[in-house]
Amino acid sequence: MMSTLTNNQNIVQIMYQDLNLNLNGAFQCNGSYLNFVSETAQVFNLDPQLILSGSIKVYYYDFDDWIRISSDEELAMSFEYKDPNTPLALRTDGNFIDSNVDSDVSEGRKQRKKGNFKERKERKERKERKGRRIKDESDPTLDAKRAIEKEQRDHAAYVNGDEIETWPENITHLFVDGNNILYMTKTLRDNTLKRRLYRAQDIIVAATEYFADRMTCLTDVYVIFDNISTTYEKTLENGTHLFVKSARPDFNTTDDMLVNWSEQNKDTSPNSLHITSDRALCGRLNIEGAKVMKPKAFFTLTLKLTNQENESVDSWFSKVEENLVE
Repeated sequence: MMSTLTNNQNIVQIMYQDLNLNLNGAFQCNGSYLNFVSETAQVFNLDPQLILSGSIKVYYYDFDDWIRISSDEELAMSFEYKDPNTPLALRTDGNFIDSNVDSDVSEGRKQRKKGNFKERKERKERKERKGRRIKDESDPTLDAKRAIEKEQRDHAAYVNGDEIETWPENITHLFVDGNNILYMTKTLRDNTLKRRLYRAQDIIVAATEYFADRMTCLTDVYVIFDNISTTYEKTLENGTHLFVKSARPDFNTTDDMLVNWSEQNKDTSPNSLHITSDRALCGRLNIEGAKVMKPKAFFTLTLKLTNQENESVDSWFSKVEENLVE
């Protein structure tokens, strides 16, 4: 199991400890999920593909529930929102791999199971015999993915919303990465973590529609989620077309859908703005000529362009939810 110690300019130091294996120490992670997987696999003598394929899953505890980590975005969120007294945990089929992490969390804190050294040693030997901890130091696939991701991050450049006084006329297409915003404000986090994902999605759509309905230069506005049950399109009063889309089943993730759109619409891509904080995705979109802005900056700009500069993004999203019909 692991817990974050420090986060300095995207370099995070991870402390690890497993009483069963008598392991403890620390390693550094550059904020990349693939880098985190690689380092974790090396420490615990695991095949990285077991984590990448989901056979072994990584979770953090956010004071209310266990949240799975499977992307750069979710890894970054774990650094910000996790219970500082609860380590990250490796799990398989809902069961903790590390026996000193109790799946029954009481009063927001997990309890440690205790056992003597002999019992821990026997557990270690059983795990080794079953081949649960297999190390593959020569995984070319993982190295290739890391190299591609680094190149994408190197290309990443975000638009500074503070420098925009009026909506640019050349930006005619707006794309909102819905999954990337689910934890942005307290209102969204509360709904997402309390298993009201549909409600959080509706709030994001309503907030985007509020903005789109007040801008005259936008032709098409897309709000895309990895998976959403209700998809639709409509024309707003100002003539802007609003699309609520699901990446699945056609694409694995919203990232792939956004990049595909830019690749298929090279003439329009330079006139598009994408809202996401995923740096790797930002780099992929920049390569295709698209512009990218971080979610907090975009919704701060929304308040600025709609004469609500004295309102905070958090309180505004709370009001957006209040105006929604259950």
